[in-house]
Amino acid sequence: MGIFTNLAKGFITSAVNQVGRDGGKVISNKIYGNSHSSPTNLITSSESTNYNNLTEEELNSNINLSQNRIETSWDTIKYIFISLFSLFIPYFGLPLNVYLAYKNSKKTIITIYHKERRAVYAQDNRHRNGQRHNGYTEIRVPTKTTANEIEINYLKRKSKIYYIIALFSVIFWLFVIGINLFSKK
Repeated sequence: MGIFTNLAKGFITSAVNQVGRDGGKVISNKIYGNSHSSPTNLITSSESTNYNNLTEEELNSNINLSQNRIETSWDTIKYIFISLFSLFIPYFGLPLNVYLAYKNSKKTIITIYHKERRAVYAQDNRHRNGQRHNGYTEIRVPTKTTANEIEINYLKRKSKIYYIIALFSVIFWLFVIGINLFSKK
């Protein structure tokens, strides 16, 4: 009976120590606030969404709308950069503009993003598989889908802007060449 008595004493001692440790943390958090608190992760299965079994409409409803605003502002920066590229290096900028315009006018499949929670593991040899669960992280997962009417109109508008940039670049360079030809005479 000596082994079981020692085992029970060890278990009780461990439980008392754990209760004391947790109680000390509660008191410390009440006194000092969250500045000295231990981080905790509350993970429930209801927060997780499985995106693999969703229909296309449900998947489209998961698009982050702020992402569209980010892409639009990024498009504006691209337009400015390509305009400058076309004006200063016309042999590369003009074909690039025409290519981007053609590509956007014929595009029917777009990439949308949704957020998915994935488990994060850390290397830990104390566990059977050599890894321990270290919480969750949200990642952006790309999904290809056909473009709807609004997105097709947006792509056509982008295409027209690229064609206009190319046209202005051609007019600018014809004007510059014309000035150079007339100034030599």
